[in-house]
Amino acid sequence: MDTKSYWRKSAALPRFEKLKSNYKVDVVVIGAGITGITAAYLLKKTDHTVALLERGRRLGGFDTSNTTAHLTCVTDVRLHELVHRFGKDTARAVWDGGRAAIDLIFNNVRNESIDCEFTWVPAYLHASLQSEAKKERQSLEKDCQIAVGLERSRVTVQVNRE
Repeated sequence: MDTKSYWRKSAALPRFEKLKSNYKVDVVVIGAGITGITAAYLLKKTDHTVALLERGRRLGGFDTSNTTAHLTCVTDVRLHELVHRFGKDTARAVWDGGRAAIDLIFNNVRNESIDCEFTWVPAYLHASLQSEAKKERQSLEKDCQIAVGLERSRVTVQVNRE
């Protein structure tokens, strides 16, 4: 099975030469995925000089390129595991942080009129083909119940997604 993302195979991203001289900047951001680019953008808006460094190609690292830039609140650690390990308040902070990051990126795209085909689409978390079906179903149901509870109890302002 070919597991290389379509994004990495098909995207025509420009390449840049390696730095040939020293630069003096206020902040260096390492990693030019969505998170790194957003961090550099926000720092630049506060009048900092910023160097955005990437060892490979922009948007070519593991997370951004392998997700086709799909933004989601789902983390590497399952939601019910976050609650079990750190408590509901911490799990809520992680969930809300993910939502806030997505809203921030959406607002940056809208405010800067970035033509990047940003689209709100459903996201699905599904069982692995290698997992035990009954156990995985129970695990997904736990995550779903917690996520629904977190969404219902949100007190933060929602962004208008026109």
